[in-house]
Amino acid sequence: VKGGGFDNKFPKLPDRVKYKGIFYLFASLKTKYFYMAPNNRQVVFFENNLCYLISDGFIECLNAETQKSIFKIDIKKDGVKEYEFIRGGLSYFDGKLIFVDGYGQVIAINSASGEIIWQNSLPFPILSSPLIYRGFVYFISADNRLFVFDFETGEN
Repeated sequence: VKGGGFDNKFPKLPDRVKYKGIFYLFASLKTKYFYMAPNNRQVVFFENNLCYLISDGFIECLNAETQKSIFKIDIKKDGVKEYEFIRGGLSYFDGKLIFVDGYGQVIAINSASGEIIWQNSLPFPILSSPLIYRGFVYFISADNRLFVFDFETGEN
């Protein structure tokens, strides 16, 4: 990438990361690696890991340096045959990924293993990405209400 202070070598991406559609480019100043994530809504980079939402209902996390998969989990809501990632998003703090979506799901995931820590749901679609602040997870539903969940327990 010209003018970026990096050499122009891109690492070979694993086949599972090569999806059709738009690719987004991410650079880590610390490791000088470049990353491309498939057509998705949000990418989270932390502790040399790259996690992203895949539009068909999965969250995948890769080690940014080795590009080996740490985990890939199915986050489709039960009963939804053709999951479509709409609205919501993904955030990271203190070893947890918080995922919310347009189906009203709120899920806390262990960022090292992909195990679900807690799960909750709302009868409303969630519009915003989750904001984590002072021990709570905040987001806005489709009916413009602010919801607050405890970061550790998932209690509303």
